Amino acid sequence: MTPIAGAADAPVRIDVLLPLTGGSGFFGQSEAQALRVYQSVVNASGGVHGRPLQFDVHDDQSRSDVAIALVKELIETHPAVILGRTLDATATAIAPLLANGPVFYSFSPGVIPAPRSYLFAASATLEANNISKLAAIRALGYKRMAVLTETDATGRRNFSFTQEFFASPASRGMQMVASESYGPDDEGVAAQVAAIRGANPDSLTLWANGPAFGVALRDIASTGLNVPVFTSQTDANPDQLAAIGAALPKVLVVQGLPYQGRVIPAQLKAAATEYLDALKAAGLQPSPSHVYAWDPARIVVSALRALPPNPAAAQLRAYLLELHGFAGLSGVYDFRSGDQHGLTDTATFPLLRWDPQQKLWVPFDTR
Repeated sequence: MTPIAGAADAPVRIDVLLPLTGGSGFFGQSEAQALRVYQSVVNASGGVHGRPLQFDVHDDQSRSDVAIALVKELIETHPAVILGRTLDATATAIAPLLANGPVFYSFSPGVIPAPRSYLFAASATLEANNISKLAAIRALGYKRMAVLTETDATGRRNFSFTQEFFASPASRGMQMVASESYGPDDEGVAAQVAAIRGANPDSLTLWANGPAFGVALRDIASTGLNVPVFTSQTDANPDQLAAIGAALPKVLVVQGLPYQGRVIPAQLKAAATEYLDALKAAGLQPSPSHVYAWDPARIVVSALRALPPNPAAAQLRAYLLELHGFAGLSGVYDFRSGDQHGLTDTATFPLLRWDPQQKLWVPFDTR
């Protein structure tokens, strides 16, 4: 496409709900960064049907009630699509409002949309991500895992998948030797970490996000628990790790994205190059929060470019439900499976270790 010359045409506006402030503000700000960068990529390559793209971001303040009120307001304007990060419970609450549209594409992989609904969710499901990560940990030879879980909705679901894994043949030869939990607002977890240390684990899986993640790492460091810590991909943000500083464990591991592996799958190279080059030009270091926004935005924009101008929500939904063979950062999407995430294969998601000297994630494929 030819770059847009001037801005005489009205922009194609896409409303976005993000927690720019409040407890999830760290994630929302990062996702807003990604959208600004992607918007510039789209507009440098012709926009959408020759019109500039514009993401209109609305702050839900990390509150479900504000997010639901904003969705109700936006529905009255009859948009084809709304993008944004929502808490899992918020997505469940707004789903009935979307019975006839618009499409709502959530940046949270924890959202569980009904098949063939107007609600879509980023990346693979939490279950697919976490089961494959636990299997990879076992394959590395770890045998005595402890688990520390934040008791928010996502943490509880992550722990339920962990229990499923240990109840299955996939965990053969591996034990969960300790399991402790703590609340999102707890100021410390020293007692839980001490109990875990007493069980003599060879690894710790930490299910926590945002501020609760930092709280756990601080007490893990102060109690002298010195084992590799495996955690959620959402905690892989370099800026967040820099803020935690000396409390980081010696070995911190996450499940990364295909482009971060030693061998990038050939069909994903073009998407990875576009993303990495664009963030580099913007002076930003890549993070999972960027990806959670980037792939959904890219999928929706590709649909808007393929459909006639100003499509109805039903047209956009119908297009997305048949979309397949779409190469993104997290894999090749196929929405015909009906899970509304579009990804089922997480085999190409590598384990990564944080390298504090280089301040980047590097492949972790050996103990």
